Amino acid sequence: MDSCYVTTCTKILVFSIFFSQISFLFASSQTSKEIVFLVTGEEKGRLEPCGCASGQLGGLSRRHSFLENFLKDHPHTLLLSTGNLTQGLTRQDRLKFQTILQAMNEMHYDVMGLGKEDLFLGFDDLQEMGPSCDFPMLASNLKNSPFEKLYSKKWMDEKRRVQIVSVIEKNFENTVQQIDPRKALYQFFQNHLAPNIFWMLIYHGQMKDAVELVKAFPQIKLGVVANALDEPPREVVHVGDSILTSVPVGGKYVGEIYFELNESNNLVFDRMAWTPLDEKWEMSEKIQQILEDYQSFLQNERLDQKMEGRLTSKASFLGSQACKGCHLEAFKVWQGSRHAKAFQSLIKKKRSFDPDCLVCHSIGFKYKSGFQGVDKTLGFAQVGCESCHGAGSMHVASPTLCSMEKPLENKCQTCHDPENSPHFDFAKYWEKIRH
Repeated sequence: MDSCYVTTCTKILVFSIFFSQISFLFASSQTSKEIVFLVTGEEKGRLEPCGCASGQLGGLSRRHSFLENFLKDHPHTLLLSTGNLTQGLTRQDRLKFQTILQAMNEMHYDVMGLGKEDLFLGFDDLQEMGPSCDFPMLASNLKNSPFEKLYSKKWMDEKRRVQIVSVIEKNFENTVQQIDPRKALYQFFQNHLAPNIFWMLIYHGQMKDAVELVKAFPQIKLGVVANALDEPPREVVHVGDSILTSVPVGGKYVGEIYFELNESNNLVFDRMAWTPLDEKWEMSEKIQQILEDYQSFLQNERLDQKMEGRLTSKASFLGSQACKGCHLEAFKVWQGSRHAKAFQSLIKKKRSFDPDCLVCHSIGFKYKSGFQGVDKTLGFAQVGCESCHGAGSMHVASPTLCSMEKPLENKCQTCHDPENSPHFDFAKYWEKIRH
């Protein structure tokens, strides 16, 4: 073989190895200076977009796809949740909580702060679900709590440490006993005086109270507040050299909070961004399977027949056929509308046993006399006359004395809300069902 050729190839190989090592070192030095806190929470039971309209944001499945893509380029990332995964006390809330925990395990969360709504499930239920959770749940200022008080993780060069506490505002309405947030934080800082600790606070309460806490404890460099914000905040709240932000409800965004090492080797805030979980993020097969399993639980337990959480009303629901005799023309209009086929859309999407969907796709589901499954109340499997005009038994018994409701735009918006029907236009929609 030509010696010149061998020499040239050797030089190329050496230079390739050299430059690849330089590139690796450069990339490592860049990423090692950055830490990203990825923040979610406040789902309040919303596992996925309902699919009733285009342009809906959020969903656990899209979140998983986003995280898999993001973590490839950001090795120093801490993934946390502010909690409030569900709201309420029903069996479905418990199933939702378990489902979200399972999805969060798949996404490799680091830590979660228990929120007010989570605690309504009770310590016993939460503790029972604890072993299935791959990350700690924090309840830092609750007395006799079986959960972790503090989350601590070594970072970067193994000499640094991130420590997170999660506190709930004092005197919130629950049976659990609290330690005043200030007293709880004072104890943490007295017991952890080591250098190179980056303190983060998850606060369940109002932003103004969180600001006062950070003023009192400037050791806290990052605070994330769970206070039912509708949309992502555009800017952070600065308190000295600390920053605070809020988490929007519904699981529609992922917050990215970037800190960098400055010349003095201190972590300082760089920027914040909120990524919308829109249709560009693919559905994760693993999370989709978890959601399908959840739907199977709903079907097996027949929550569509349960009375738990349902309301009573003076009148009873009868079904749309009861209106046909006296209101034939209006009945024909309804029969030709999409309202009459609303339940069939749930069957196609395999969501016909989901109480969250049945509230708007059947007659009177949230009431004891309303829809109780197709095997018991097949005639209620639709959006019918009584969905808009109210239960009809008293009107049928005495049409003159007991008139039906005349629904206004706000009545429609109980189901056609910005979340599930973002393009709702009352005037336009009314023309489709005018009667």
